[in-house]
Amino acid sequence: NGITGSNVKVLIDGVPVIGRMNGNIDMSQINLNNIQKVEIVEGPMSSVYGSDALGGVINLISKDPFCERLEFDMNSYYESVGTYNFDGSFRYSIDRFNFLVNGGRNLFQGYDRVDSSRSKQWNPKEQYFANVQTIYALKEHNIKLSSRYFDEFILNRGSLRKPYYETAFDDKYYTTRLNNALFLNGKFGAHQFYDVTAAYSVYKRIKNSFFKNLVTLDERMIDAESAQDTSDFTLVNFRATFSDDALTSFLKYQIGGDFNHETAAGQKIKDTKQEITDVAGFLSMQYLPFESLTFQPSVRYIYNSEYEAPVVPALNVRYQFNDNLLFRASYAKGFRAPSLRELYLLFVDINHNIRGNENLKAETSDSYNLSAVFSMNDDKYYFKVEPKFFYNNIYDMITLANIEDDLYQNVNLDNHTTLG
Repeated sequence: NGITGSNVKVLIDGVPVIGRMNGNIDMSQINLNNIQKVEIVEGPMSSVYGSDALGGVINLISKDPFCERLEFDMNSYYESVGTYNFDGSFRYSIDRFNFLVNGGRNLFQGYDRVDSSRSKQWNPKEQYFANVQTIYALKEHNIKLSSRYFDEFILNRGSLRKPYYETAFDDKYYTTRLNNALFLNGKFGAHQFYDVTAAYSVYKRIKNSFFKNLVTLDERMIDAESAQDTSDFTLVNFRATFSDDALTSFLKYQIGGDFNHETAAGQKIKDTKQEITDVAGFLSMQYLPFESLTFQPSVRYIYNSEYEAPVVPALNVRYQFNDNLLFRASYAKGFRAPSLRELYLLFVDINHNIRGNENLKAETSDSYNLSAVFSMNDDKYYFKVEPKFFYNNIYDMITLANIEDDLYQNVNLDNHTTLG
């Protein structure tokens, strides 16, 4: 809907993915080999999912380790451009105990239009990933433990330096992701459900710059402080929901709460370490005055350690006119607190002067969506027309701007509007 990736919340099994660089999640660092399905919700979802969800939510759902008894598979993939991938998984089930291990390696050797070029248009990349899951299934309740590990190495080879073309500057990037999570879910009776998640996530990125001698093949780390960087992000996340899908014949509800505590550390973070806490409670209801019409209001109350957050409401309406025609309309308010990098980044060297801004305001938005679906089908054909309309008005949107001379700093725009 015309909104950038910094306002799209990315989740794996409901746990937020951390480690945004320039506001975005590097999706190539998410292992999809063990993903069962991808859920996408367009439009603002801040009333249910909190900060970063002005534009929508992407939730990747893992495959469960359930199997008949014993199951394993292996996959390999090759491309002549220099891609060599391999992964495998193992599942085991006995009584109520279910276990899964998945892992693999992705290798890309780099690419450039000129085969002999040392500096590549697409840098060489090597990734290792692993995932361990175990589920203990009771009659009405499940206990799940999950651990995900990811390791990536990227080599950025520099161009050969004049006049003798025997030396170059190289950059090496190391990224590590680790997520450990505990999930409890189940139901009480026929219509009441609960879902509890507790997770601890780590993201670490190291950049090292070297001076390379192509004659002796020696390399030494560059002494300049700005040439080396280590960034550490951690997130403690707790989320609990309780729902009743038959409170009455025409009313359903879900109530829940979130706790998020994020820290950022590194030499390019002011005072080398900063942190922010977000605590919220939310309520969502579904009211069906008659079978073809549904109202779904929701509201979220937020406490943020750095910002005074507004109450965040939303209202969705669905009307099934007949078997062929469906209407949807929604209004929602959004909220996004500035990230720790936007607030406290300090990147100053001979080539850069980029600074965070501790005076940033939080982003808020008013969003409207309207859509219709007209469909017809029989045994021989299926026909569908789906017009959509959206309007988003974001207040105090955060962007990086050239303030003066070579100084770049995060600032708030008065407002940012998208229409489509």
